[in-house]
Amino acid sequence: MQKTPVILAAAAAAVLALTPAFAQVPKLDIEKTCRAAQPLLGPDTTGNAGNLGNAGETNTYQTCMQSENAARKSSQDLWPKVAPADRENCVGLSKMVYPSYVELMSCLQMYNPAMSGITSTDQNVPAVGARPNRRP
Repeated sequence: MQKTPVILAAAAAAVLALTPAFAQVPKLDIEKTCRAAQPLLGPDTTGNAGNLGNAGETNTYQTCMQSENAARKSSQDLWPKVAPADRENCVGLSKMVYPSYVELMSCLQMYNPAMSGITSTDQNVPAVGARPNRRP
C-alpha cells in the first residue's frame, strides 16, 4: 500500500512534464511594465480624460496594475477559445518590449473566432516574426 502515493506522485510529475508550454496564460512581469510606464504617462491632474482615460488619476502605477490585472482575467477567459498556435503567437507579442496582459488580451481577442473574422494561424495568417513569401 505504500507504493500507491509514490506511483501517484510519479504520475502527476509525468503529466506536468508533458503539459504544453501554452496550456495556460503565462505569468508576466507586469510590475516591471507598470514601473517603466510611470514616467512615460505621468500623473493626469488636468481633470480631463487625456491620460488613458484616467482623469485626475495621480497614481499611474496603481492604475496600470489594475488595468493589467483586469486584462489578465479577460485573457484567462479567452484562452481556451483560441487555438494553441495562436496563443503561442500572442504570448510572443505580449513579451516583445514590456510584458503586458493588455497586449495579450488584445491579441487573443483578434484570434477568437467569436470576436473576429480570423480563425487561426492554420488559415495562412502569418506567425509573429514570419518572413513574407518572396517571389523570385
